[in-house]
Amino acid sequence: MKKQVYIAQLVREDQPFNPREEFDNLGHMVCAHGNYNLGDEQSSAPYSFGGYEDPEDNFMIWVFAEFIEGSKNVPASLKDWYTTGCGAVFAKLNASGQEVSLEDNIPPTFKAAIQTWIDGNLCILPLYLYDH
Repeated sequence: MKKQVYIAQLVREDQPFNPREEFDNLGHMVCAHGNYNLGDEQSSAPYSFGGYEDPEDNFMIWVFAEFIEGSKNVPASLKDWYTTGCGAVFAKLNASGQEVSLEDNIPPTFKAAIQTWIDGNLCILPLYLYDH
């Protein structure tokens, strides 16, 4: 049996491409880190996006603003709601045309509607960093 010999040459690439930007990706990485730029989007979101006291509320408002608001399959209970300003709070116009907002926290009914939408439309996986 004859052995074949392969020779590999490693060349340093001065300006390598980023595969997350050059190719289509199955997922979207949103990362928040004080010392590094990680993922597709460096953000303080999703846990500080809405400015609510509860990080879960901030995550829910971020999901609503990023994925639900303006999409074709908005749950009926959220159809009239939108985010205000920088996406800080939920709001809607009442019958007299005045804006009503949920400034303190998001009621459980809204969380349930958003969670139902998440369960049917998103696959959220944790992303870990081992920094040494």
